[in-house]
Formats: sequence, C-alpha cells, structure tokens
Amino acid sequence: MEEGEAGRGEEGDEIRKKEDASLMDVHEVTERKIEANIEL
Repeated sequence: MEEGEAGRGEEGDEIRKKEDASLMDVHEVTERKIEANIEL
C-alpha cells in the first residue's frame, strides 16, 4: 500500500470515512435506481 496524503494517522482515517460514506451513498442511489427500473 502507498502512504499518500490519506496515510497520516487520524487525518487519513477521517478522509477514508468520508470516502466510504460517499461510496455507500452512491451504492444506495444505484440500488434505488435499479428497484425503480424493475417497478416500471
């Protein structure tokens, strides 16, 4: 693994948490779109 800007202790953890939250949001939106398509 590379130690980049996100690799510094707590600061890196905060950045990762934000990235994880963004990915989860995208995943939820995608699932809802799929469900909506099935309903149509």
